[in-house]
Amino acid sequence: MKSIVKGSLLTLTLAGGFLFGTVSLAEPGQQPDPSAMVQRLTEKLGLEDATAEIVASTLLDARKQKQALRTEAKEQVKSLHTAVESGNKKGMISAMNSLEDIKDELDSLKEETASTVKSYLTVEQQAKMTLHHIHKRHRKKQRARDRQQR
Repeated sequence: MKSIVKGSLLTLTLAGGFLFGTVSLAEPGQQPDPSAMVQRLTEKLGLEDATAEIVASTLLDARKQKQALRTEAKEQVKSLHTAVESGNKKGMISAMNSLEDIKDELDSLKEETASTVKSYLTVEQQAKMTLHHIHKRHRKKQRARDRQQR
């Protein structure tokens, strides 16, 4: 069961990074252009347009939900700071519980989205996405090492 969940989470992580990582945004915080995402899915993974649109829509919807949950988490962190500063133990417990609930919701959203995305990808498409992600991570680590050496 854990390997299935890990595989699903990996698929979602890779799909999100694969698509959102290089899609240009008009302004920071704005959603990626769905048509650009569909084009990228079509070109890079060989998905048909209709399938690419479904996957892109799924990922964009999940992204909106994640952003809302992260905004809620920021508010709870502020509440936690306030509770700590004032010594309000009930406030601390409430904020910590809310943060844990938000984390659980984010984890659940990742699993659900990964399952949906994976259902549209062939093994070959999943492999292409995995390779892309590995290369991207390697380049990121290399750039970090290069910056440290300066």
